[in-house]
Amino acid sequence: MRVLVGLSLCLAGCAFDHGAAGPDGTGDDTGSGAPGAPQGDSDGDGVADLVDNCATVANVDQRDHDADGRGDRCDVCPHLPDTGSDADGDSVGDACDPNPTRAGDRIAFFIGFYDPVDWKPVIGGATWQVAGGELRQTSVGDADQLVRDDNPDLRTVFVDARVRINSMSPDVTMRRSVGLVMGYGDPKHYYFCGLAAQGQVGEINAGAVSTNFWGTAQYDYTPGAFAAPMTNDWLTLQATTTAVDGQTRIDCMGNRGVVTGTADYAADGDPSGDIGLRTNGVDASFDYIFVVETAPGNP
Repeated sequence: MRVLVGLSLCLAGCAFDHGAAGPDGTGDDTGSGAPGAPQGDSDGDGVADLVDNCATVANVDQRDHDADGRGDRCDVCPHLPDTGSDADGDSVGDACDPNPTRAGDRIAFFIGFYDPVDWKPVIGGATWQVAGGELRQTSVGDADQLVRDDNPDLRTVFVDARVRINSMSPDVTMRRSVGLVMGYGDPKHYYFCGLAAQGQVGEINAGAVSTNFWGTAQYDYTPGAFAAPMTNDWLTLQATTTAVDGQTRIDCMGNRGVVTGTADYAADGDPSGDIGLRTNGVDASFDYIFVVETAPGNP
């Protein structure tokens, strides 16, 4: 199974205060030679180098999600307080790089959910809300799914998200779950990694949605044990997709404190597509989503 990363420095129970703007973080986006710009402003973002948490990359907002002193825009692991080490020099830090000794991966995007997102609701309505640094879906009545429309589509990826399940539908006959979506093509074709209710505890699922001969959506997945309640403190979900001989493999891991669960799944098909988030019968909050596009040949 693919090695999933990012848990050695901070397990899912860690809580970070979202990085706020620095003392000069509201300055105008002006060049260092413009009137009123502070002296020693290498990136021309209106924040002096002396207090700029990304002195060579413009970031007026000075956001620092993991509060490690490096702003999100220039942090090689924006969601984890790390040393900044990047052994293979591909700008994905060792602590969050799915292939820390092989160059070629890249951070596709990181979102700390400071502001509303312009992702597309593809299942359910536009009921997702951003408040207090969290993206939240409060509906427990049905499925809701958002995707980020990237062009070109991402291919093989490593996805890391921090999520908390606030409450669940009392309907035990419902498939109550929360998860990551990869390789999204349409509402009937995508891969997923998620946590679902199984009795009083959770269950890790890695799988795919496809259509049968009649065009009806069908869910196929591999389960893995997760010996902790669904509703509790924050947990992390991590997933990788890899392409081998016309198949896509999904490796999925969930972690909360000392509890870890894993599952893997393989299906015929291309891994290319959009990234998304999904809830079904649960009120869930997301703290961040971090996505790395892995280089061809990296497992």
